[in-house]
Amino acid sequence: MGLRKATSQDLEQIEHLYRSCINALNERGIFQWNEAYPNRQTFVDSIGREETFLFHDEETLVGAVMLNTVQADGWEAIPWLFTEEKPLVIHGLVVSPLTQGRGYGKILLAQCEDYARKNGFTAMRLDAFPENRAAVGLYEKKGYVMRGAVHFGYKPEGHREYHCYEKRL
Repeated sequence: MGLRKATSQDLEQIEHLYRSCINALNERGIFQWNEAYPNRQTFVDSIGREETFLFHDEETLVGAVMLNTVQADGWEAIPWLFTEEKPLVIHGLVVSPLTQGRGYGKILLAQCEDYARKNGFTAMRLDAFPENRAAVGLYEKKGYVMRGAVHFGYKPEGHREYHCYEKRL
């Protein structure tokens, strides 16, 4: 079990994974992702920059994540605590709805942190939709601290506020 960089040959599988997660979230009334993000172009671009990572359990794709240093619009106003650190940013961390509840999210998050340490990063940052209680619970349980909130105008009404978290490694 471990992270591996995605290639263009993985594109269809990645799209299927995120689409199934979006559908499962929507069924629970959690509209954090839509056709604006993440979409096919998101994955094509991220794969091209070697920022998309896949997480397998043997041959089964159970999760994916995009890792880079890009901080979303609005993050500059967040009162980050670790301003002298070199943060790696987590985007679109996803675990397949078919494998959720088995601890894969914890393992995937730990793998992201290991990757960050090995590559000279000293902190992690991410934003999370507060109504996605499973994701928020995972991050908080693993030591991520909320520093503020941003609003994404392209999200559906009532689903625009996201909480920003950070953790020193």
